[in-house]
Amino acid sequence: DALPIFPWVDFYNDVYQSMTLKPVPNDSLHYFKNVCRLASRTWQLQHFIAARCNIADDGPLNVQHITEAMRRNHGLKLLDLSHNIISNRGCVPLSELIGHTTTLTALDISYNRIGEEGFSFLSNALKVNVTLKMLDVSNNRLAPGSAVDVGNFLRLNFNLVDLRLNNCRFDDDSRSEERRVGKECR
Repeated sequence: DALPIFPWVDFYNDVYQSMTLKPVPNDSLHYFKNVCRLASRTWQLQHFIAARCNIADDGPLNVQHITEAMRRNHGLKLLDLSHNIISNRGCVPLSELIGHTTTLTALDISYNRIGEEGFSFLSNALKVNVTLKMLDVSNNRLAPGSAVDVGNFLRLNFNLVDLRLNNCRFDDDSRSEERRVGKECR
C-alpha cells in the first residue's frame, strides 16, 4: 500500500516520526484532511509541525482537523501550530486535546490570535493535564485576566516546567498576582 505523495509535507524518516507541513497552496487544500488522516494513523509520529500554514479556527485549514487527528495519535510529543491565525474559538479543540492527551509534552501556539477567552479554555485543560512540560503562548493577545488563569493552573499543574509568555501584555496588578502564585508554587 503506497502512501500518497504530498509535495508540501516533509517526512523526516522512514517511520514518519516527524511530519512538517509547508504552507499549502490553494489548489492543494483538499489534501489537508488526508494529511491529518495520515497523521492520525501513523502511530510512530512524534512531531507534527504546522507552523506558518494559515491554520485557522474554521475553513479548509482548521485547527479542528489537526486536533482530531492528534487525539487518535498515541505517540505525539510535540505539536507546533505557531505563526498561524488561531483565535479564541480554535482554543476549544486545542483545550480538548490538552485535556485528553497522555503523550504530548510540548505545544507551541505562539504568534497566533489567542486572547483572554481562548487562554481561559487552555488554562482549564492545563489543570488536569499531567504530561505537558512546555507551552509557548508568546506573542498572542492575552489580557490582564490571563495572568490570573496562569496562577490558577500553576497551583495545580506541577509538570509544566517551561511556560513561555513573551510579549504578552499584563498590567501591574496581574503581574503581582503572577509573582504571588509563583512564590506559592515554589
